[in-house]
Amino acid sequence: YTSSTGTLVFNTTSFSSYSANGTESVTCGVLNFSATLSTNVESIGTCFNINASNIKLECNGYKITYGGLHTQSIGINNSGFDNVNVSNCVIVEGNGTLTKMYGIFSSMGNNNSYGNNTVHTYSDQSDAFVLNRSNSSIIVNNSFNTSGLSSDAIAIEYVNVSIFRGNDIFTEGSGARGIFFEDDSDSNLFEANKISTTGSTGYSLYHDGVNNTFLNNNFSSLNADEVLPLSGVTKRNEMVYNNSFG
Repeated sequence: YTSSTGTLVFNTTSFSSYSANGTESVTCGVLNFSATLSTNVESIGTCFNINASNIKLECNGYKITYGGLHTQSIGINNSGFDNVNVSNCVIVEGNGTLTKMYGIFSSMGNNNSYGNNTVHTYSDQSDAFVLNRSNSSIIVNNSFNTSGLSSDAIAIEYVNVSIFRGNDIFTEGSGARGIFFEDDSDSNLFEANKISTTGSTGYSLYHDGVNNTFLNNNFSSLNADEVLPLSGVTKRNEMVYNNSFG
């Protein structure tokens, strides 16, 4: 079986019926096709680079350890592809002394979904989940945790018409925000998320946008205000109701 082409070849000497029962093991690298993990995987740099639209990475609860050596590494990188589904992954940064070690980085793609994943970063400036210049994404039932300084659990920029629901979000470093979004991220729904921060100036929500809805979330910040709009930005038509604080 050749993974890059999806071709399975049988060598036969007579006519009969044949079927493929084996599965190819998946390791860190470039993903051009849908894949299912059957074991834990590890990389000294970025683990998975998504390289095609309309594919699914199913981790089945196995662990992805990334960035054991190289700075600016990513657990799962999807830059430019649509209709990608990543689910049931445990993504853990493998070093803790580097910078910009993002757990999941998703940019310039639409209609992507990330569900039931657990992500933990330890280095400074290392956001757990980054969504950039994307529309109609679904982020549900994930656990996003960061330990480093200025490491946001969720960082959003130019994101529209997306759903963030049922996520468990926690940061403990100074300046590490639970949800940080800016630059006209509009018409998104944040529902039933639990956001907790313990570091100084670690706001649960630090935001800018138009027509976003915040429903039934719990915001808790030990050493900062729960919610802080970006300085100097005028909010328009934000809907905030049935949320709890503290």
